[in-house]
Amino acid sequence: MPELNARWTKMSPIPFLLASWFARLVAIGALVLILLMILPYPLQYVENAEKYEYLQKAVDFGAQAKEKLGAKVQQYVPTQIAGADRTLWILIGGLLLVEIMTARVGGAFGARADYLRLKRKVESWEKEMGLGKDSAVTSTLNAKLTALKDGSKEDREELLKIFAETKRKLSGMGRELAFLSIDIVDSTKMKIGEEQETVEYDFKQYKTFVDEILKANGVIKVAWTPDGIMACFSNIDTAVKTGKDVIRGLKNFNDNVKLLKAAFRVRCGVNSGFVYMDDEVPLEDVSDRVIDIAGHMQKHAEPMTVSVAKTVVEPLTDREGFQETAKIVDGYQVYAWRGEGNGANGGA
Repeated sequence: MPELNARWTKMSPIPFLLASWFARLVAIGALVLILLMILPYPLQYVENAEKYEYLQKAVDFGAQAKEKLGAKVQQYVPTQIAGADRTLWILIGGLLLVEIMTARVGGAFGARADYLRLKRKVESWEKEMGLGKDSAVTSTLNAKLTALKDGSKEDREELLKIFAETKRKLSGMGRELAFLSIDIVDSTKMKIGEEQETVEYDFKQYKTFVDEILKANGVIKVAWTPDGIMACFSNIDTAVKTGKDVIRGLKNFNDNVKLLKAAFRVRCGVNSGFVYMDDEVPLEDVSDRVIDIAGHMQKHAEPMTVSVAKTVVEPLTDREGFQETAKIVDGYQVYAWRGEGNGANGGA
């Protein structure tokens, strides 16, 4: 059963929608036939009803349907009950049953079509906006989507309300953000020939050193890899300043804190743009091209520099020290900042 549900979830809503329309057309057809068959009874109380051609055509059609369908019914069902021919009432009862059943089937198929359509929309939101599968912002909507499979009218009405509320909330999540990627240069080589305790101590101290700078600059979120970070800030100036502060602070860190023979050196990449950010989703679970470009800028950066795209440098409040490079990353001209006196020890 779970495998069947999984396959149904991946199906297109169109077949279910077509099946829903067909079932509902059958239900409407059955109801129309009932009305046409019983039309002569109320018309006998209408004066000069025979003057209206469309009414006579409706009566004739109903009579023909009654005759043809009645003949079929009489072949399989006893219609003489209590000394009278009950064919019409048996027909009406059968058509009513068809109308009720097909209306329910149509509703069920319609609910499945709505479920698949809205489920795909939610998944598209989650992908486009970098939301996690179990994002808190869409959790209520996903739970109500599951209930929609049962075809409850109340569930569907509540779902549409939650859908609209979620859409408004997601729209409010989009904002301009900046991202700073930092990675330690040759971190693996730094550990060769060193005692494990020294390695652990230095890298722990390095993390503390960077964390303090991040907090001082108002970091919104940060994701740590073994030897690097991706950090989110409210604006590009703060992201760039944080990268500079790390590079500048490494001179003191290398001279007075670290114990390893090799100095800590870093590469920094910064990018900014409009990103959908769920405050309850970890940064490592957020996927967006703006973030990817920050990481690419870092990978192509020279040691002890902050690399940004030309489009990012232009809006900076403090552009001093940034110089154009020959590098093109993701189609963007790269500009780099290098602190004064940055040597092997990471001074600035």
